[in-house]
Amino acid sequence: MKKVLGILSLVAVLLFVSAAASSASKGTAILPFLQMPAGARYIAMGGAGTAFVEDSTSMYWNPALIARSGANTVDFMHSSYVEDSSYDYASFEYKLKGISAVGFAIQYFSYGKVDSYDNFGNATGSMNPYNMAISAGYAINIKGFGVGVSGKMIRSEIVDEVYVPALDFGLSLPAMIKNKFLLGLAVTNISEGIKYGQETEQLPMTARLGAAYCVKDNLITAADIGFSYYEEEIYAALGAEYELKLLDAISMSFRAGYNTMSDIGGVAGLTAGFGIRVKSLMIDYAFVPMGDFGDTHRVSLSYFWF
Repeated sequence: MKKVLGILSLVAVLLFVSAAASSASKGTAILPFLQMPAGARYIAMGGAGTAFVEDSTSMYWNPALIARSGANTVDFMHSSYVEDSSYDYASFEYKLKGISAVGFAIQYFSYGKVDSYDNFGNATGSMNPYNMAISAGYAINIKGFGVGVSGKMIRSEIVDEVYVPALDFGLSLPAMIKNKFLLGLAVTNISEGIKYGQETEQLPMTARLGAAYCVKDNLITAADIGFSYYEEEIYAALGAEYELKLLDAISMSFRAGYNTMSDIGGVAGLTAGFGIRVKSLMIDYAFVPMGDFGDTHRVSLSYFWF
């Protein structure tokens, strides 16, 4: 009965967000770097990570999951993006005594070197604009039910320097169907918006419902359904991972996925990648086509300890 009520609560939250958005005018949220996923492992799986993330990138996917795994983890990711832009992510989670955990994360997006001009169109040199978000979170897990929240401070520097706070919230349910099926919910980038001069722009608040199923000990499938509040758009993400044991302490994983969020043409939306694990160290790679903008590559490094 508790599991059924938990599932119903997840659905109710999503229905509430959808209903609220239906009364809002459709628009475009700013600072899209906040929606750039973290961790090459989950990116290669199409971005379907809301239910089962096993490392500190859960600070991005679902803050409730930082208390689920039994290990402390630190993660780093780098991605060369379109043109000279790049995206970096770093996170850390630490298990407290008992049933709780804390997490920290930094997101950093650089636009690269950009020429600058005055009001008359005269060149004035160049600048290096960037966006950054620093997050801190806490989660508790009681008999498999997880609840997590993280607060973030976002800094945007395009022409002027602007700061805005935001919140992420997450839920996770106990494993079901012989501990093979997982469900999770996350609502991210909850904020009053960011003010540029006299105008207030909204952040990309998103609600995601995720599921994961362990087909075998070495094969897992995952799916997310996401709802972008201000754009009033729904997207889906699907992915799978197959792990191949090479030696007792060494394994290799192969991943593939698809995400419907991209609308930039070509084969954008398809993802693929692989990872190598040696004891407590993981190196992951993701290949992400960006349509007419070219291909991008994500590389992650993860370390676990108890």
